[in-house]
Amino acid sequence: MEPYLVFMDIDGTLIDNHQNVLPETKRTIEKLQQRGVIFYIATGRMLSLAELIRNKINDQVEIIASNGSVYQKGHHFHKEH
Repeated sequence: MEPYLVFMDIDGTLIDNHQNVLPETKRTIEKLQQRGVIFYIATGRMLSLAELIRNKINDQVEIIASNGSVYQKGHHFHKEH
């Protein structure tokens, strides 16, 4: 069985107006991950800015950044121009 994937935008979805991830949001993501769900941040932001948000959650969160031109697969980042 393939794992479930969840893709989440950052602004207005994952963070509040002060760039914080709410504790309940973080707990929910971690519960999903414990059930085998792969959680992605998908954003138009640059990779470095997406990583700042990921670090507020946990290092198991994957990233798709720069409008899809940079994406993470495991611990490796791929860039498409």
